[in-house]
Amino acid sequence: MTALLFFFLENMALIIALMYLGLKTKETLFLDWTNPVRQRWAISIFIGFLTFSIMYNPFMYEGMRLDLREVPLFFISYVGGWQAGLLSAVLPAFYRGSMGGPTVVIGIIQSILLPVLIGGLFHDRKPANQFFVILNIKRMMGAFVVFEAIKSIWMYFATRQIL
Repeated sequence: MTALLFFFLENMALIIALMYLGLKTKETLFLDWTNPVRQRWAISIFIGFLTFSIMYNPFMYEGMRLDLREVPLFFISYVGGWQAGLLSAVLPAFYRGSMGGPTVVIGIIQSILLPVLIGGLFHDRKPANQFFVILNIKRMMGAFVVFEAIKSIWMYFATRQIL
């Protein structure tokens, strides 16, 4: 139990550190950050790399890979819409597919496409500069709880039980 707690803290530290590095890189390299197409591509590629980084070193528990890959994918879809989420999901989906195993398709759907779909459904379409708005944390956490409930119910019924 303690190992699992430390693993999730390590995953959160990785997410926070890479988000910080991404923001600092944006400030340093992209002085003209007004092009929305460039914003969408750069942020989506960065989130895809972040998700891949989280997936690269999972916590293994009885043959299951546990990580927080859903967090950045949900976040980018919530903030930027389903298009940004799908762009961000390309690299993690290819990586998950390359790992193989009997649960490749269900793994890609549950842990990569489902957070993109749910995050995109709760995306607020009003803000003009969508990647740099102040977030409604209560609404975002409510959407994340909906995602986790759907994922948990789906996993419960889709996972074979060994008695």
